[in-house]
Amino acid sequence: MSGKTNAIGIDFGILSGRAVLVDVTDGRVVASAVDNHANGVIDHTMPESGKQLPPEWAMQNTNDGS
Repeated sequence: MSGKTNAIGIDFGILSGRAVLVDVTDGRVVASAVDNHANGVIDHTMPESGKQLPPEWAMQNTNDGS
């Protein structure tokens, strides 16, 4: 046993999913990864219908990240 302790942080955002593995004994980032969603953020028009979204709206394709 090495005596090291790691923690994983995961964030699912509108544009991507991100993860980081940190060695909590010294704060060193052991590994990290980003998976960008294929469709990114939908903030102007709906892709299939072309319908305008209201101002300040943002949507995500539910098939992204699957």
